[in-house]
Amino acid sequence: MVFLPVEPHERLEAEGILERIVREEGLTVLGWRDTPININSIGRVARASQPYIEQIFVGHEEVLTLDEFERKLYVVRKRAEIEVPASEGIEKRSMFYLPSLFLAHHRL
Repeated sequence: MVFLPVEPHERLEAEGILERIVREEGLTVLGWRDTPININSIGRVARASQPYIEQIFVGHEEVLTLDEFERKLYVVRKRAEIEVPASEGIEKRSMFYLPSLFLAHHRL
């Protein structure tokens, strides 16, 4: 799960940084998925401060144990928590939050 800025330019900037970090850690971005939400179930005030929520699916090409893969995902998350808010292109830095990464065992 990835919480992103609502503004498209800032969202694309954050996604690009996250994808770059994934590649630098030797992993592969398998894809993104918009998270379905029911906007009728939240109030106007909550909707105004709601982030854009997506899922990122990350895999690996090399043979990794589950522990090795989870460690790499942890490093990706920690780097993103530092690098995305440090980006000059993202004004609403507090909108970025990466609580977890989806574990997808998929060999390309």
